[in-house]
Amino acid sequence: MIRAGTTGRVIGPSALGPVALVSSASDGTPANGQSDLPVVSPDGTMVAFVAMAPNLGATPGERALFVKDLATGQLRLFAQAEAFLTLIWSPDSTRVAFSASTTDHEYPLGAFVANVASGDVTQLDVGAPASSDGAAAIGWSPDGTRLAVHVLDATGVIRVVNPTTGALTDVSTASDGSPLTGGCYDASWRPDGEAIAIECSLPGQPNLGEVYVKDLTTGALTIASSGSDGTAANGRSTLPPSLQGAYGGASWSPDGTRLMFNSNATNLLAPAASANHAGLYVKDLTTGALQLVTSTSSGRPGDEGAGAAAWSPDGTQIAFTGNGGLVDTQYDWQAFVKTLSTGQLTLLNRRPDGAPGNAWCEPGAIPAWSPDGSEVMFQSESTDLVPGLMNGVAQGQLYVADLSDGSITDVSTTADGLPEDTATDESMMGQWTPDGNHVVWVSGAQNLTPVGTDSQSVFLKTITSSPTT
Repeated sequence: MIRAGTTGRVIGPSALGPVALVSSASDGTPANGQSDLPVVSPDGTMVAFVAMAPNLGATPGERALFVKDLATGQLRLFAQAEAFLTLIWSPDSTRVAFSASTTDHEYPLGAFVANVASGDVTQLDVGAPASSDGAAAIGWSPDGTRLAVHVLDATGVIRVVNPTTGALTDVSTASDGSPLTGGCYDASWRPDGEAIAIECSLPGQPNLGEVYVKDLTTGALTIASSGSDGTAANGRSTLPPSLQGAYGGASWSPDGTRLMFNSNATNLLAPAASANHAGLYVKDLTTGALQLVTSTSSGRPGDEGAGAAAWSPDGTQIAFTGNGGLVDTQYDWQAFVKTLSTGQLTLLNRRPDGAPGNAWCEPGAIPAWSPDGSEVMFQSESTDLVPGLMNGVAQGQLYVADLSDGSITDVSTTADGLPEDTATDESMMGQWTPDGNHVVWVSGAQNLTPVGTDSQSVFLKTITSSPTT
């Protein structure tokens, strides 16, 4: 139940720089319980996260939503619940939307907004039936005035709510306003805020579904998951996941003209992607052109799946996790960058000699572009990507690939560049601060800061230089 409550730096092969413990009290005392779901505010001054840590103020056995001020170290508790699903900063960094339990059980969920300045927490009325599993926040509109939510009723509905006025709009509707009865599950705002992509099943066919674009001005609904000739996909099409693996991934290109989606359809391109595993596609909504992202540089489709994906800041490339024959390795999931204009596919998870690493990449770990688009952070289980840093355990580390020279840097390291000491907990949920000079991530390592930790924690590293080689 909710209770109120850079430019010019040098990195590689291991990043040097101070490491700060984000999941700590205002006086620096480490959280005495697990912390996760970190999200950096758009202005780069704060990190929101969830922790089950009584010494930070949480009720024993419950999780709590905290916000850490990175300049002052101040920690504030905003809400407590049995479970949290998503945390989403408003574009102006003044509010955090989140999904959390509304009872002493995991479900039903509620969609909430926390005002960072006042500390007020408001549950949004989105019309969820009392018998449903509630509602989950998906994402803020680009101007921060509206929030998309998923109502978890018998089928699934996407609605847009204005947290200030309470105005509510059902966007999972046909062009004539009639409801889409197959059920809708996810959404992604177009960068101009005038349209929203939604993911829906077909009526009576939960294994089939399409990605649509809803025009919020005219109400028109169009199918985005279609071939270049407009033929709808004959499989299941979905939006890529967000950082937290739930809702609201950034599916739109930065200029709002193209949309990426996963699909296991066999009628979108020739030769087709596998009928049993998804391929990642980009649809140009102006020209209708369709491009398969999960293909080799020569254009051969991968024979299995596509995972997480992210657009480069300039919209010319996509970083993604992919599977199935895109490179010659026994380890299925790998991290790649696709250059859309040329079709060139670049392997990120590689050794200094260019060969694939000796393990896989987590499929759902979204590669994170540096703000200037020159580097990509990705998670890998490989232990042979960086010479001298192999710790002998194939647990996930966070690496940064420099796309200009191909160099790989381990960033989930201590201040002096030593690897993490954990063999049981992966580094995950890596993200950049907006200035590109810091990375935030989750790890179970105990040697990242002088005070040490005894559970999964949230860390921030200031990247200053690389060791002398």
